[in-house]
Amino acid sequence: MNVGLLRVLAVFLLSLPMAGVPEEGSQVEIPDSPVGRRAAAYVSVFNKGDEKAMGAFWTANFTAESLRQRPVEERLQFYRRMREVPTC
Repeated sequence: MNVGLLRVLAVFLLSLPMAGVPEEGSQVEIPDSPVGRRAAAYVSVFNKGDEKAMGAFWTANFTAESLRQRPVEERLQFYRRMREVPTC
């Protein structure tokens, strides 16, 4: 994944909470675009709670340089912490 696309994805994911809370039973629609499909894939893999799948997602979608700077195991440590946080 190139750095520009990664930044767009990060901004998209970080801006989702600002979009407001959907009504109960409704779903948020992610755009059918390259970035939207990648974001949807990330959310899907994240929500599964499968560390192997999460690692595979990072390996397939992040550049070698990005993974060198922050290896999959380091990312998994943060992923585990995020999964432990109770939701509202």
